[in-house]
Amino acid sequence: MRPYTTMKFIVSIAGFAATLFCTGAYAQSGIAGGGPGDTTIRVNSQYSSEIDDLKDLLRLENTEYQKIAFTSPSLVGRNYSIKALEIWYGEVRDSTLLTNSSNQKPLTDSVFEMRVISKIDEQRNISMQLAMPEAAASKRFATMSNKTTLYSLRNVVKESKEPVVLNKPFYLMAYILPIPMPDKPGWLSYCNVDDSGEDVRAWGKELGIPHYIVFEMTFF
Repeated sequence: MRPYTTMKFIVSIAGFAATLFCTGAYAQSGIAGGGPGDTTIRVNSQYSSEIDDLKDLLRLENTEYQKIAFTSPSLVGRNYSIKALEIWYGEVRDSTLLTNSSNQKPLTDSVFEMRVISKIDEQRNISMQLAMPEAAASKRFATMSNKTTLYSLRNVVKESKEPVVLNKPFYLMAYILPIPMPDKPGWLSYCNVDDSGEDVRAWGKELGIPHYIVFEMTFF
């Protein structure tokens, strides 16, 4: 099995270079549940595709693809919800419920897998689709027109290393803009956002990110 690694980027403001380090296809976080009474959920993530032809097509179309799997016996009989928070200049301007499985039958498997597909469309919006077992959700989000090409989808549930448990909302993903690197004038970094240690909802105020979208999930 390939080693678990993370994917992060640094880009130059001028756009002449993009340095990729810590690249890889898989990542893991969370803590494995110890038994039926343990509500902690293990999380595994896969970036892009293992199929080379499909990977080339995703790259050509500038499409981001992630597969996220949650595993725990405690998921059986549960439901889930996902909402999107659009944060502009440090304030939540819009909150959208993307999916809530309460009107469907509860989960019947200890593994819940979802696929996330997104890209910048021809109207310079973020076009996003979430594919879950027996359900799907899609949504378009406006971008800052002068920064459209800089948006990046981050796997927050993996980066944060916070345990995922039942009945407690957690940050699933975030579509973010990079921030300047203090020690490298003219360069922007996504890594400094991921590793800042700040609460995700405070990134706008604390890190100066003018616009980003946070996806919050709950198993209940």
